[in-house]
Amino acid sequence: ETIAFLRGQTSQNAATQLGLEDGPSFRAATGLPDELKINRSYTDIVLRETRPEGTIFRIVDIKATRSSTPFHKAQVAFYALLLRGTLADLGIDATVDATGAVWHIREGTRLAEGLVEPAIFSLKPYIRLVEEFLKRDAPRIAKRKVIANLDETFFHIYFKCEQCDYLIHCRKAI
Repeated sequence: ETIAFLRGQTSQNAATQLGLEDGPSFRAATGLPDELKINRSYTDIVLRETRPEGTIFRIVDIKATRSSTPFHKAQVAFYALLLRGTLADLGIDATVDATGAVWHIREGTRLAEGLVEPAIFSLKPYIRLVEEFLKRDAPRIAKRKVIANLDETFFHIYFKCEQCDYLIHCRKAI
């Protein structure tokens, strides 16, 4: 279904939960070492628009917050890099929009009201941030030992950790 949507073989102009993987084009563009593997990632929404200059895909991430953060925008940029690689690997003549979007709860409303405030932003600085992380930091982090009774990774706990299955492990390690 993901490939059919990307190739324009569906009537929908939006898709949810597109499964994107780190194929050869993504790896080449980011310089990701062979020993590092990125798990399949799922976008919240990808919008497909046909313009005079061709097919353009915009990535939208949805957050249950009142404002978008740099971390949210970096996540969209990461998906944009994966989508660019997927399009190249599939030989699809299309581009990823230079802007991304984070939809969040409109200020002064409640989540149940479903009022969304779109935050549209330029992807370029966030793509640079993600590329730098993948080239410089990810290989260093991946070299840390994680075995029974030894975990050399850096830990931090913040509000989103309450949702994670590894919270107990992190608390013990800290």
